[in-house]
Amino acid sequence: MVDRDVPADCLAQLALLADKGDEVVSVGAPPADLNAAIRVEHAPLGLASLAGRRMPRRVGEFGIVHAWSPRAAQAGAVLARLAGRELLLTLPALPRGNALDELLARLRDDAWTVTVPTRAARDALVARQAPEGRVRVLPPPAATIDPPEQRRMRVREQLGVGESEFLLAAPAPLVRGAGHEMVAWAHAIVREIGPRAKVVAPDGLRAGELRTFADSTGFGADVRIAPLDARDLIAAGDATAFLCKFDCGVQALATALAAGKPIVASSTPDIRELTGDGEGAMLCAPGKAREAAAAILKLVEEPDTSAALAVRALERGARLTVASARKTLTEIYTSLGADSPA
Repeated sequence: MVDRDVPADCLAQLALLADKGDEVVSVGAPPADLNAAIRVEHAPLGLASLAGRRMPRRVGEFGIVHAWSPRAAQAGAVLARLAGRELLLTLPALPRGNALDELLARLRDDAWTVTVPTRAARDALVARQAPEGRVRVLPPPAATIDPPEQRRMRVREQLGVGESEFLLAAPAPLVRGAGHEMVAWAHAIVREIGPRAKVVAPDGLRAGELRTFADSTGFGADVRIAPLDARDLIAAGDATAFLCKFDCGVQALATALAAGKPIVASSTPDIRELTGDGEGAMLCAPGKAREAAAAILKLVEEPDTSAALAVRALERGARLTVASARKTLTEIYTSLGADSPA
């Protein structure tokens, strides 16, 4: 079950993990970027719970309701209760603030089950008194970049970046806290020191803010914002950067690891876990632009260091397969008394 505002990480995971026979229902307008057959369920008065009340007579047989956004879960919870089924909600990262408080209440009082991408996120929820059995770990499945060299050449040509130019990709979704401004800031420090490098980031609702910030550094001309997916950005880059303020999702990071790309990233709980405490990436403290710039500069100026880091990233990414994630998800479904979602 989805809605218009499903997080980009969750959309990518759904596209990779859904079986052909799974029915996808959207609460109101569907997400624009999901390439699947979607049945739209009207939400009267904009209320997801009312959409859930209409669904029992509209959906076929199912074993579980799997929601991919909090709003979809509101409708799914009503449907699951009326049908005597379980609700599973997948999140891209640990929520913050009021969203975290609401999730904890749902887990304790309404018997929701949730998946998060790492053990660190699970342990943080359990430490906040979430029922341990209601919090599961679903590691992100890395998307395959195929064929990588052809895609690299095509995207770089599209961006106007020469093969000899160093391109730093910031492929995470352009959401609050994801750190794209920090990438632009670190890039500006590198450029002040001397080495010519360029940055590419995805388009999105916050693209205007990123463009304004990048231009304010004096090196905005070297920062590209393009309507490309994470696989394109990762393929095009010589290295990737994930300089988030806090964990926002690690789907693009998983794909960058599996692609064997040198990575500079913030030392947040989810990132530390996926990279093996820095084994597969150069980690820096969140919000420390000079520290990030020093790491980026090392990748630009030391090809051997970059190559060694790429090998270690590939080793970490090899564990994040679609097959492994599907196996984990099937085990979660089975433990909740079902083998197929609604």
